[in-house]
Amino acid sequence: MVFSLRITFRIFLLLLCTITTISYTVLRAQYTIDQRTPARIWYTTLVVFLELVNGVAFLLMLLERVRSNASPGLPIPSSKRVPGDVQRSSSSTLKATDLNEVADKSNIDAVWPTVTILITCCGEDPEVIRGTVLAAQRVRYPVASKVQVYLCDDGKNLDGIPLRVDDLLPIVLDPSAFSTVRAPPIYIRRKKTPSVPHHAKAGNLNHALKCTPYSDFVAVFDADMQCDPDFLLETVSRLCEDKQAAFVQTPQSFTNAEESSARDPLDTISRVYYNVILPGWAAWGCTPCAGTNFLMRRAAIDSIGGFPTGCVTEDYLMSMKLHGKGWTSLYLNKVLARGLAPENIKDLFRQRSRWAKGNLQIWFNHNPIIEPGLTPIQRLLYMSVGVGYLNSALLVFWMVIPIFHLITGILPIFLQDTWMAYIIVAQLLFTQVAGIFLSIPSGGDQFTEHLLSFWSSSQFAWMFQYYHAKATIVSFLGRDLSFKVSDKGGLQRSHVSASLRLTWFNLVVSVIMLAALAYRIVLLTIKAKNTGLNPQDVQYLLSAVFILNIICVQSQVVFLAIKDNILRGCSHIFVLVWQNLSLFGVGAALCILAKLVGFSDV
Repeated sequence: MVFSLRITFRIFLLLLCTITTISYTVLRAQYTIDQRTPARIWYTTLVVFLELVNGVAFLLMLLERVRSNASPGLPIPSSKRVPGDVQRSSSSTLKATDLNEVADKSNIDAVWPTVTILITCCGEDPEVIRGTVLAAQRVRYPVASKVQVYLCDDGKNLDGIPLRVDDLLPIVLDPSAFSTVRAPPIYIRRKKTPSVPHHAKAGNLNHALKCTPYSDFVAVFDADMQCDPDFLLETVSRLCEDKQAAFVQTPQSFTNAEESSARDPLDTISRVYYNVILPGWAAWGCTPCAGTNFLMRRAAIDSIGGFPTGCVTEDYLMSMKLHGKGWTSLYLNKVLARGLAPENIKDLFRQRSRWAKGNLQIWFNHNPIIEPGLTPIQRLLYMSVGVGYLNSALLVFWMVIPIFHLITGILPIFLQDTWMAYIIVAQLLFTQVAGIFLSIPSGGDQFTEHLLSFWSSSQFAWMFQYYHAKATIVSFLGRDLSFKVSDKGGLQRSHVSASLRLTWFNLVVSVIMLAALAYRIVLLTIKAKNTGLNPQDVQYLLSAVFILNIICVQSQVVFLAIKDNILRGCSHIFVLVWQNLSLFGVGAALCILAKLVGFSDV
């Protein structure tokens, strides 16, 4: 592993952040616990614990972003350029040698690997499915007969009989549109017995693998993801070059969403994930699977007994088990498939809630710390997923703290010496600056986009904390999780009332915070008229700035619910700027309070 001077400095900065975070937490625990009453001890200790979880989540996030690497892909082979002298061994794996040796047609037919394309559907709009199958059928490949497309229907069909599309679904698929060189797509459905677990998408894929002929590679697409004609030429090349790679993942792109992150406040198209997080994981050699738009080596999936079941995010669990078996994975940062993003709060909340439940389910039931075979870095990266959701869930408590302070006047921090206030502010500023610096790719390209992504990730956590908290509780209790696909491409739009019902927590929190702020303003007004204000009253600036920060973020969710379209014309730059400026406001208020009065008297 070769590190440049720039990467070395970034890793040094990550280590420095780790040291300062640990030191800061020790100082907080030693000098800022209010021991005057048992209740205050528990309260201030809880706040230190919340800061610790936040610090761990922050460091793991930086680990994801400290390096960045995503292959731009090999040159696309022509019909006379094969992906290596591929030979099938006794274990059905592929071996690649010289890319340029084989040029005649007979050898090309022999060495190009076989590919199965699986398209999973579960009640999506027929026209959406039809477009996806047509796109897969038209994919370019030097030996057309070595590619077979299967539509894997996991809807309410019960007989489980594989049938050809032209015999069963003339409305969805028009056989006359298919090439005469390549066999028509084949429709597969499975029997699902009531009360017997069918394992959702993982079960659908495993059923497809059982009833389809063995192939070297397997490509998987969701029902709305239409692949580009060059998908196989790009991805097959990668897997044939790297025999240890289990799969190659490509990003998602969406035809119904704008490209600019400035107009995507909820990161509905997962720009942060595909442009920042996955390149970071790829640099450590363990890109996670995203569930669609990937090409899998059949030998790799067979080595772990198929797609893992018992989890609604089978893609992440599969990735972790493959990496535990010693396989690597690749990320090809090139858009080779385009689909449909959720267009309203209802569909987005359903999608993100499913992701949170599934990843927390993995965290509790297959904890990366004890999962066999993973390297230390892989354990930390997989831990970051669960810790990130847990940290977002604990933000519910962070919203209670300023409300409690404004109502009771009890601060969440107890300082006997003013020097600790300056340390808190210094740590706050240092982590912000270091986080921004480490979130920018090593090459410095797309600075603005990555800066927005860093800020957006924090904003996103505040918006979805209720659903992440709910997912944490459900996953911790071990309850079965249902799988519901997001509605994409349908003819019906959600009603505003339905979207508002999903944002009730954001709305209620904003109202309660405003009420608490108004309550304290009234008390201060009465005090000013009767006895006059004193320097200690500056303390309420802390909670006031913090509350205005949260209300600004929460109100944006409510606005998007009323608008009922989260993909068009909503800039969140103001919210991002205010959110970060308010952090400096909290720090300034803390310094002023430390200068004017000692905390021990508050």
